[in-house]
Amino acid sequence: MKKIYEAEKNKIKKTALNYAIIYYKNKSKDLTDIFTKEGIKLLEQYTFLRRELIKRDEQLVLATSRAIASESVVFELRQFISNNLDRALQIID
Repeated sequence: MKKIYEAEKNKIKKTALNYAIIYYKNKSKDLTDIFTKEGIKLLEQYTFLRRELIKRDEQLVLATSRAIASESVVFELRQFISNNLDRALQIID
């Protein structure tokens, strides 16, 4: 009777151990999947933000070059007006 009890006890322990191993393998796989999905989401967000930053940098470079071009046009116009106004005033005098 004691042998049967010990055999059943060992069988239950082995079954419990196998269940625990399978349970933790499945949980490990689930956690790995969650981690992988979250990592992919994070990389996608980083990629999106990086693209937006690059677009803004390109727009800033374009705006800066346009501002520099506008300043040079205004400077040239001021010089032209100043030079011609001086001549016009000399002619009038």
